[in-house]
Amino acid sequence: MELAASGTRYGLSEAELERPEESALSGGVERLWQTRRAMAERLQARAEELKPGGTAEAALERLYAEERRTHGEEKAQAQRNERREKLRWERSWLHEEEPVWRRLSGLHADDEAQMSPERRRRCLWKLVQAAERLMRHEMKNEATSAEVLAARTYLWDPVREVCFHLGIAQRRLSSCMKELTGMAVGEMVDRLRAEDLKRQMKEQLRRRVQNWFARRTARVKARLEEERKSSFRDYEIANDMVSAERLAKEQARIAAVPARLPTLRREDIEEAASEIHANVLEGRRGVWFDRGERAMKLGFTSYARLHRGCMLQWGVGPRQVEAAAIEELLAELVTAEERAFAEEDRSAANSQQGEGGEGAKGAEKKEPAPESSP
Repeated sequence: MELAASGTRYGLSEAELERPEESALSGGVERLWQTRRAMAERLQARAEELKPGGTAEAALERLYAEERRTHGEEKAQAQRNERREKLRWERSWLHEEEPVWRRLSGLHADDEAQMSPERRRRCLWKLVQAAERLMRHEMKNEATSAEVLAARTYLWDPVREVCFHLGIAQRRLSSCMKELTGMAVGEMVDRLRAEDLKRQMKEQLRRRVQNWFARRTARVKARLEEERKSSFRDYEIANDMVSAERLAKEQARIAAVPARLPTLRREDIEEAASEIHANVLEGRRGVWFDRGERAMKLGFTSYARLHRGCMLQWGVGPRQVEAAAIEELLAELVTAEERAFAEEDRSAANSQQGEGGEGAKGAEKKEPAPESSP
């Protein structure tokens, strides 16, 4: 009961304490701290058992001797190593003999030098993933107090806070990350900031794209109306001057004018996006536009870091990401228009079916009853 209470005190369930590595990374640094404290309290009752030379080590050696007699040396040794690893794991959470980053990654100081390259890469990957998850959560942390948020400038990043709670120096974390990915910690922060960049650009450009689409829709409708009026004028002139055959041709030409046209075909979206983007870039040639200010509004400390984050996350520069955002906005508007056209077609078809059914019923009522045979 006491063991369960230690987790409840910190908002953790018993199942979460069975997998503290996963629980520690399920939130930000606050969750990591809660997991550390809950695990230490949970294992405190077994402190005497877990200490060096205690009953846990004696039980491990007894099991090893029994399994060596029954299963052979190789299998017994493998089981012994597993139990030793778990014992060391429990001691590390109880006494925090190793920094948190070593426990989460498996890069233990006593055997790091003897690791195979493949095992070392797996451990480095765990460390990189742990740091990335903590940083991403801290960058989106909505539980931070208003006073702290007000004190933060555009220069803030979560690197130092995450390094403190992981117990690792920023230089060491950068070294491990560069060994595996080629990125330093600051470069990872830029990549994480760029994950939300396209959404931000879409919000900034949405009204401009909608206005462009509305103007184009109005032009298409005006052109269709002019074509229809022109066809009617030709028909009226022909009605007084030419034969019935010519009149039939004019009527067919009027019928051929579509009632509506799509504002933008899907195959033309890329060209239209280039036109809109060119207008956007043209508007940034003035003296009041500054690339550094734009980068700051998007969450970056400089335009160079904005460009680097885009290259790491998207593989292209900020301009290309912006053009892609415009294309997505246009695709959304084209899809909405297609759905509206389809809905109009369904409504018209349902109306025609209803009128046809009523006409058939009326014909049935008017049909005289057959005369009876004499």
